[in-house]
Amino acid sequence: MVKAVCDYIKENQTSRITLTVLGEHFGISPYYLQRTFVSVMGISPRRYLEECRLNVLKRRLSQGEPVLSALRKTGYNSQSWLYGDWKLKLGMTPSTYRNGAFGILLMYALGDCPLGRLLVAATNHGICSIRVGRNDEELVASLRLEYPKAQLMKTERVSPFVEDLKLHLQGVKVKLPLDIRGTDFQLKVWAAIQRIPIGETRSYSEVARIIGQPLAVRAVANACASNPVPLIIPCHRVIRKNGSLGGYALGLPRKRVLLVLERALATPREQDVRGTAEDQPTLSARWFDTPLGPMIAVADDTGVRLLEFADRRALPYEITRLRRRLGPIRFGENEAFSTLALELRRYFSGKSAIFGVRIAQEGTEFEKKVWAALRKIPPGQTRTYADLARSAGYPAALRAVARANGNNQISIVVPCHRVIAADGSLLGYGGKLWRKKWLLGHERGFARVFERVIRQSPQA
Repeated sequence: MVKAVCDYIKENQTSRITLTVLGEHFGISPYYLQRTFVSVMGISPRRYLEECRLNVLKRRLSQGEPVLSALRKTGYNSQSWLYGDWKLKLGMTPSTYRNGAFGILLMYALGDCPLGRLLVAATNHGICSIRVGRNDEELVASLRLEYPKAQLMKTERVSPFVEDLKLHLQGVKVKLPLDIRGTDFQLKVWAAIQRIPIGETRSYSEVARIIGQPLAVRAVANACASNPVPLIIPCHRVIRKNGSLGGYALGLPRKRVLLVLERALATPREQDVRGTAEDQPTLSARWFDTPLGPMIAVADDTGVRLLEFADRRALPYEITRLRRRLGPIRFGENEAFSTLALELRRYFSGKSAIFGVRIAQEGTEFEKKVWAALRKIPPGQTRTYADLARSAGYPAALRAVARANGNNQISIVVPCHRVIAADGSLLGYGGKLWRKKWLLGHERGFARVFERVIRQSPQA
């Protein structure tokens, strides 16, 4: 019934729609209709009508239509509805919005963060937008698309927010002033989300119950999608009831990684059991964008501990195992990441397959011998499990070699993708078979160059 009411409002939004009109049209009491609609949508039919009209008005204004004309075609004969509360409805005056935020000063700063390139935009009152992407051009273009005629100014005044946001990602409590606009319902949802503890999640239905509107699940999901400052308002901690991730403005791979790493932050009780932070190695995590999708690396002072594709099914288990063995893992920087970033760029651009970055895989002596044998396979070539077993010095241990190959946590650098079946089939690959096929084809394309470099390398 509620969906039918929504459709009716959308189709007749320029008409005068009241509860009485809706009740007569659907043959139910206005009181029952109102109560049912609010319980499902989280807002009243009147508020829903206003939001529908506001969306149409925004579209007309952004196309340059005069304010009064746009208002009348939206369903209003007076400007008082809009001008009386323009800050909440548009965030700026209607004429300013019509002109693409002309004259509004939006300051922004860019920087690296463990999830990619980061853009933080702010007004004089606080942060109004957060965006994460692969490059600065993409980020600035998306900001300009939303505010095509605003005065965008890149300034060091916003840089402290970038640095504070990095600390925030590491679990450090910092004060981040916000200047955001939303409906009463959205503000309630965002406030509830901010109360979800780090390392925990809530379902959309649980958030709906928290704000006192248990049937407004879809409206909660829409409010999460409208969040202008992800990471600060942690909507990534809201998932579906069945445990699947749902949606996320910064992309599902980032949502998955954020949840995995937040669970890997030690609680105060765990820190008391293990000792102080000074007693433990510092494990840092960082996001790497690659042509095959994002990868996650974890490193400490001894070297890279993990390098996996973000969608690897076993990633949560691998992160948890590292945490149990070595302590908490936080987003952060590490000297090894700079070397790894450079070497991954050279690898994917076809310039070099030599990886000199320090690695520190934990495993049995047998596994370490298998991983060392993997690194001796030249790029552009493959080996069977039998070949690998002989190279590692255990010619009869085929199954054990296969398990060690599967336990490798440093993809590409330790090239377990170069192992195939005796009949030439690809077998399995934790990073997915289509990536294994791509990597092998990529390496064949410049194998001759690799072989020449390897012959000249001291590691050969």
